[in-house]
Amino acid sequence: MQILTHLSQVALLAGDAQRALDLGLDSLAGSRRFDDRWAIAMAATTVGHARMAEGQVERARTAFDEAAKVFHDIGNPL
Repeated sequence: MQILTHLSQVALLAGDAQRALDLGLDSLAGSRRFDDRWAIAMAATTVGHARMAEGQVERARTAFDEAAKVFHDIGNPL
């Protein structure tokens, strides 16, 4: 699923926030399916950035909060 996160980041850098969000959400769903905690945290971070780019501040905060919690839980407090 990490490849989807990377593609999401590329889309965001290219200015395509909606594509970045779509890819990020796909990555997040797949990462959850496999319970890959690191990938969940990375995908949630990327979703947060995409949501910010779309002006979805509260939804971005939710994604960032999830990422921070997962990073903390796996011993990487940022």
